[in-house]
Amino acid sequence: MTKKNKILMLLVLLMTSSLAFSKPEQITLKKQNISVLQNQQLCELLSEHCQEKPNWALYKTAQQQYYLIDHLKLYQLKNENKNWHIQAKWDFSDYPAETQTPHWAKFQQDDQKNLSIFPKLFPVSATEYAIAIVGSWSEGYSGGGMGEEVADFLKIKNNGQYMQLFQNIPLSMYRMVRACFSEADYEEAQGKCHDEAHLATEIEYVKSGTWKIKYYFEIDYSPASDSLAKSFKQHRVLILDRNHANAIQLPQAWLDN
Repeated sequence: MTKKNKILMLLVLLMTSSLAFSKPEQITLKKQNISVLQNQQLCELLSEHCQEKPNWALYKTAQQQYYLIDHLKLYQLKNENKNWHIQAKWDFSDYPAETQTPHWAKFQQDDQKNLSIFPKLFPVSATEYAIAIVGSWSEGYSGGGMGEEVADFLKIKNNGQYMQLFQNIPLSMYRMVRACFSEADYEEAQGKCHDEAHLATEIEYVKSGTWKIKYYFEIDYSPASDSLAKSFKQHRVLILDRNHANAIQLPQAWLDN
């Protein structure tokens, strides 16, 4: 074998190895503006949804694939010769999300929870993806408020079927509590008159059926706060590989603040 052939063979091996160990990536659904013509075409395609003004959103992926989210319905669409065709449809309208519970919100009744589809596809394996059904709670305070989200992840199949993959996974939280109530408080706070806390999440594919979740928590107290606790930032990396309502356990210090 000549030196040139050896180099070519080495390059082929390196490329093959790279492909073999590359991990599938999340697919972000980028929201699109719907033109008057497109809206008319979509109404013809989904006539049952256009009896009233539809509250849907059209998305496009980097792979040039289109998706339409209509509340708890997800459509995979194809635009061919300026005509829309349905390639797949998933209806989550009857999905119960019974195990979804908030960690910070005080109200836990189902009628105070809103369900929605998160516009992203999360890899389950090299060829399979999951969608997140997000439960959200919100509360209003005097001079503040909070919002919290948890998610059930459902593996979707091409025939419109789906199965639960993970449940009750904390996604995000933001809370703002008023700390200034007097002139002295305002003077002490110097413009920072709220205690603020938030939780952020990053999800990373590890292997088939296994994800790594990175949690970032921060709480920042106002100088005028009556809390005796101190502001802090922390992060945790947790492995998610089983379907259980309590599979993710957040640090108690986060929940108490």
